[in-house]
Amino acid sequence: MTLKPEEIKAENSRLEEELRRAIEKIDRLEAGAAALGKADDCKTKIISRRSKGEFEMKRPRRWLLTFLWTFPADIISWFFILLVRLTFGAKLFWIDGLWAELRWRSWPDRVWGKRWAGVTMAHGGIFASGRSGGKGVDTKTELHELVHVEQFEARMLASFVLGLSSVVMLLFAGYSGATMLWVGGSIWMVSWPLGYTASLVQAYLRGEDPYEGSYLEEAAYAIVEDIQTVHPNCRCDTVPLEDDGRR
Repeated sequence: MTLKPEEIKAENSRLEEELRRAIEKIDRLEAGAAALGKADDCKTKIISRRSKGEFEMKRPRRWLLTFLWTFPADIISWFFILLVRLTFGAKLFWIDGLWAELRWRSWPDRVWGKRWAGVTMAHGGIFASGRSGGKGVDTKTELHELVHVEQFEARMLASFVLGLSSVVMLLFAGYSGATMLWVGGSIWMVSWPLGYTASLVQAYLRGEDPYEGSYLEEAAYAIVEDIQTVHPNCRCDTVPLEDDGRR
């Protein structure tokens, strides 16, 4: 059977497309193979692979110093998280902080959980039912909220330094100890939530959705999506994705 010129051209185009896809697949496989020995080189080097495709957080001991400037907010948030666990929770666990997952079809799960998958509260937070997966970090929601934990740590450190600096300045100015503690403590505790509020306001002023346009939320979403993508030096693309429209 003799093919017409246009049929030969179409067949050549099809073969070229198949060859291009095959080359791309080989490149991805080679990148994955190279990543097997270089998992520690990527952004998620603190996440180690577990036997069932899950991940666990591993921090150096120096990370515990973080609690020196976060403990006031942590104590308040942990009290609330424990209260939620006792009243509406299904389980309580620790991953870089104290977390509770809501009981399926409980009142907050039916109301708040319809739209939101999780919320970070200092070192910890609340997950809607079914959003925390198994042991370790094995859901997109957990990764997202843990990025917010890192953001919280940085803002608390900045707030602590600002508060301490104000105490030193008031000390040299001759103010009383009570005044120094009140001013320094207020700056320490108020600065970090103001930072998040400012990100919402600034997103609104830019004409964006206050929540989705916040640079903190944009960073969390971008980092998680990057982890899901095949990275030449990272084995973290196997974290299961789940997205039913909740934030």
